[in-house]
Amino acid sequence: MKDTIDEIVHHIIKHGGPDLERKAHPKKKRVRYEDLREAVYKIHTKGSLLNLKEYQFNNVFGIWNKDGKPNKQLGREFFDELMEKLLQKYETLTNVVDNFSKDEILNERLKLKTKDGIIEYGLESMFQNVSFDGKHKGSPYSILKYWIDTHHQERIRKEYSGIKPWHLNRVSRDIWVGEEGKKNGRELTDELIKVLTKRHGNSRNALRKITAEHFEKEQLEYVTSDGVIVYTPNSMFQRVKYDRKQIKSLYAAINYWMNTHNDKTIKERYAPELEIIKERAGKNGPN
Repeated sequence: MKDTIDEIVHHIIKHGGPDLERKAHPKKKRVRYEDLREAVYKIHTKGSLLNLKEYQFNNVFGIWNKDGKPNKQLGREFFDELMEKLLQKYETLTNVVDNFSKDEILNERLKLKTKDGIIEYGLESMFQNVSFDGKHKGSPYSILKYWIDTHHQERIRKEYSGIKPWHLNRVSRDIWVGEEGKKNGRELTDELIKVLTKRHGNSRNALRKITAEHFEKEQLEYVTSDGVIVYTPNSMFQRVKYDRKQIKSLYAAINYWMNTHNDKTIKERYAPELEIIKERAGKNGPN
């Protein structure tokens, strides 16, 4: 093992980083993450000017599974590089969120200058193999949320703590599927009702005036000191099946919101308003 580590150190110093094929070893096609990590550590402690990360190399065995757990720390360091580039591209974090998508993660190429030339690398392997929320792999939202929650700036952690998947401009359809989809839909319905309540003075008036068009076109806002993220509930309204039969059902969305609300008195308190919505649906179809 020591010989392997020394060979990796020698190869990296010779090329000023990975070689042009992004290999860490002159002969081996694959190297162990632990060996590469030890080699990079040795190079750094020798006072080398090389600022290397293990993810800049190809074919590193076990790099995204450290001690049987997802290597989220290294993944976050990798994602830091991407975010630095996206912030240069979009200027503010609100603009990054507004344009954030799976394509942004997979298509953006990062660069490292070596003695041999410039190598390019991307986040594909990390993105597909590390779950940042313990549930989803390949989720743009979960990696962005983890980056926010572990950010070194308290302002970022506080101001963006409430970011949800539907605040991203390109919403993944997966967030509206099944029970999780209904819960997400309920939370977004709550956001919409709060906006209408503020506009119309109270929740009773809001529920009497709410229509399917509010779900399709109402512009909601997530406000930060960097700017405002604008979004609509339309994606949710088009996809969530609250009653296993219909989508685009105003009655089903409001009924689910009432039945699952933390305030258990809401269903009884606003029963007349729900009945009005139901009658309106009977006359005009599923909406």
